[in-house]
Amino acid sequence: MFKFFKKKKQDEPIILVITPAIQELSDSALALGSSPAAVDFLLHQYLSHKITENELENLLENSIYIVDLNYLKEKFSLSESPEENPKKYSYPAASFGACFGDIAGSAYEFETRASAHSGLNYDNCLIPASTYTDDSILTCATAYAIKNLSVQTSNRKLELSDFTKENLFPYVVNPFIDAYLKFTHDYPNASYGGAFFSWALANEKHPYGSYGNGSAMRVAPVADSFSDPNDIIFYATASAAATHNHYEGIKGAIVTAMTAHMAYQGYSKEQIFQYMIKVYPTDLMRNYLKSNIVLSQFTLAELKLKYGPTICQYAVPAAAVCFFYSNSYEDVITNCLSFVGDTDTIAAIAGAVAGAYYGVPEKAQEYVKGKFPKDLYSYIEKLKKEK
Repeated sequence: MFKFFKKKKQDEPIILVITPAIQELSDSALALGSSPAAVDFLLHQYLSHKITENELENLLENSIYIVDLNYLKEKFSLSESPEENPKKYSYPAASFGACFGDIAGSAYEFETRASAHSGLNYDNCLIPASTYTDDSILTCATAYAIKNLSVQTSNRKLELSDFTKENLFPYVVNPFIDAYLKFTHDYPNASYGGAFFSWALANEKHPYGSYGNGSAMRVAPVADSFSDPNDIIFYATASAAATHNHYEGIKGAIVTAMTAHMAYQGYSKEQIFQYMIKVYPTDLMRNYLKSNIVLSQFTLAELKLKYGPTICQYAVPAAAVCFFYSNSYEDVITNCLSFVGDTDTIAAIAGAVAGAYYGVPEKAQEYVKGKFPKDLYSYIEKLKKEK
């Protein structure tokens, strides 16, 4: 518990100070990704006698749900120049790459028998059961929202009431919310995550503090639509914060979109890999993952021994591994198919980056076009432009 410090005379006011316990809680919030501005705001409220020590503790725990766009742009900005030539395609390679990855992994999602994955590769993975899932549907919903874009943010200051899982701060209008609701209702028969599907069925207009991998699997159209890194971060954040406003959920979306952007811009595979994993240090990952699941070596051999949960802190590093240990888009998909776990979502995340880096084989593009209903496919088709 926190301690109050009081002057000896009863008629003098209580003086609050930052005790070691409060400092530890503040440092913990910052380590987990809370914005320094949000933590400073709470400490000021406490020292100004506007909240109690118990309220401070609870609010610090919820500071992880405060979206600070300036902080995110600073945190995830690019610090080096590309080492290769930019990639140019006449189709939305990141979105095609993500959607084919989803389809390729769909028949093997959560298949825990190693024998079921043995020998799987890009050439033989497609079977009658292979189909698009929620990953592709929500990727198309992201594309739809981008083409009907009207994201609006507020310049108002933080308020204590913002420190909840359901807060919308700093958004006044976030079109990704309506897009995800619309597409889930239009295409209800897909393997949506339980929390997300409950949110959609309730027609909820507020996020629910998730850090599931759904924010990363659906963000590819952001990389297909914008060339400015600040725009990538802004719209990836908005797409995530519609539902996944926990810092880790937002981070997963930003890192996926930014690495696909880097692939387009000519960053090397090594540069992309290092960017993708530098924000997932082992010690931090252990806050959310069991020690025997944490990826510490970031090798394909290590990944094949893991069965990780459906959260960004596992799926995004796993996708980074599948991308890095490859020489082609086909290799990336084969890597994703080689281990047990959330195969289709990891393939969608890795496929977005691989599509932007290597390009998507024409066979895979045609398969996506043939598998999708025309009205669904049309939303990513409208993203077509030369990057």
